[in-house]
Amino acid sequence: MRLREEILAAGMTPAVARRFAESLRDVALSDGRMGSAELVAVESLIDSITAADDDVAPAPIDALMPYRELFLRTCIYLCVVDGAYGVEEARAVSELAHRLGLSSHRLAAVEEEVFQALTALAAGR
Repeated sequence: MRLREEILAAGMTPAVARRFAESLRDVALSDGRMGSAELVAVESLIDSITAADDDVAPAPIDALMPYRELFLRTCIYLCVVDGAYGVEEARAVSELAHRLGLSSHRLAAVEEEVFQALTALAAGR
């Protein structure tokens, strides 16, 4: 299942989807810049998960707890889309993982899963 479909299938409430989207944008901007590939990916993903809910206030960050691995995987994918997973972006992802109760060991495993999936995709597998 593609990431976008996985997010849509998660069944988040509009407020949780808004928090998911806004937090993705925050992570993407954590390095102080957003390249064109990153901007297109972020905006496309955000539009697809919040399209009908522009007036909904975001839920608190802890509302992402049931979706934390999906959220963090999405953050990492978006950070890597510009070709680099910089220190600032990695720090922002790590801080969110900590706030959502994910251990650094598990975060490292999630990062590795994302990197392996992207490597396989690039290799055409």
